Amino acid sequence: MRYLAALVALLLAAPAHAAPRTPYGADILMYVFGRPTTLVPQDLATPADATLQTLVYERLYRIDGAGALTPELASGPPTIDGRTVTVPVRTDVVLHDGRLLAAPMIADALRRLGASDARSTYVGALVTGLTVRDDALVFELAAAHVDFVRLLASAHAGVAVPAVGRAGFVGSGPFSFTSKSARGTIQLAPFLQHRRGRPFADRVRMRPHASRFGAAALAKGDEAAFVFGVPDTKGRARNDLAKAAPQELLVLAVGAAVRAERPSIARTIDLAIDRRRLTRRFLEADATPARRLVARAWESSEEAAATDRVTLSLLVSRDARAGHRFAERLQLDLLRAGITVRIERLAPERLEARRRAGEYELLLDSLVSGVAPSARPSATLHTLWSYASAMGRPDAIDPRDAERVDLADDAAKTLGEIEAAMRARLGLVPIARRVAAIALDETLEDAHLLPTGAIDLADAFRKSR
Repeated sequence: MRYLAALVALLLAAPAHAAPRTPYGADILMYVFGRPTTLVPQDLATPADATLQTLVYERLYRIDGAGALTPELASGPPTIDGRTVTVPVRTDVVLHDGRLLAAPMIADALRRLGASDARSTYVGALVTGLTVRDDALVFELAAAHVDFVRLLASAHAGVAVPAVGRAGFVGSGPFSFTSKSARGTIQLAPFLQHRRGRPFADRVRMRPHASRFGAAALAKGDEAAFVFGVPDTKGRARNDLAKAAPQELLVLAVGAAVRAERPSIARTIDLAIDRRRLTRRFLEADATPARRLVARAWESSEEAAATDRVTLSLLVSRDARAGHRFAERLQLDLLRAGITVRIERLAPERLEARRRAGEYELLLDSLVSGVAPSARPSATLHTLWSYASAMGRPDAIDPRDAERVDLADDAAKTLGEIEAAMRARLGLVPIARRVAAIALDETLEDAHLLPTGAIDLADAFRKSR
């Protein structure tokens, strides 16, 4: 493209953290397959949502590539005194509407994240009180937890402030939201007052696409830059940059009413599912069968015993990455165990509402943790908690479990007990896990994957082939 030579010259000459720069004219187009994206942190549901929101909202902290906590909106490390955690905040952050971000605004945003009907409930599940002292946030916790602040670095913990004079929210990230078309295309513009300088792009457009393979084919054109949630044109997942991304977990949830009438049905279903065959035949090459909510070694199981004949409705997203053939194969597995399944395909918005209200008999969907992957035991606990919040049941994890894990002699055993109790309360049957599907075209440079599964586009630019 004509402007590329001049663009690259400017990039080489400009420091990474310079003052606002002259626009370069570069556009980034991202195709998204599946669930419509959201600009509200408490409703973040997919890696594509995380990518979009990373551009618009910032968090108090980030988890860097080494797993260390690094300040973003915070001005330094936290101070921990038993159940009291104090976080100092920056005073030089400008919001997209020109106002300075202040500690009370951050406190209000975090209180919304902890709402009982939010996917982000786990972020504030431990918090019993939040006050502002000078330029610091003071958290009072229900139980001491040494890694509480890592929850504030979750993908769901973006700080969104109500806009003045219009509906919606503003953030402090390198891009600001400008519009959403009737067809669902979301457009972002670079924020020229960002403290690290303006991004190397003039516009980002995120466009939903109804066809997995259609979107992959579009990526071959010069205009497309990123494609999310689709395989390549040969049907293979493209996860070259996703090695550090969180796992997407495919689960079958059994409704509370069904479990109350048939207490053993979740176990019957668990044993009836042929995970190896389903994974090998209907999922991408990076998928692996799963019997646990968090990654562990594969465990063999006994044969499923037939149950009394029962007919149940199975809710499936119209855009489910697992595909409709996957649901039909699952239907056959359950039929052998005496469970007749009627598949009901719903729009993602309706499925989300039914999931969170618990209004389903069986539900097939994916869970993506907002927690950065880590070997720390707390990361496993936070992942389980994020799954519980996504299902509308954050109370499936007891806040006291955080302190219990901190003090455990055998944290892995304790976490196993917590997971077993949570699965029983929610009726969750894991099926398979895979790297969250993020595909990067070769027309972008200097874009890297964040531990949340989002792609950082702040300093991305196009290059010639």
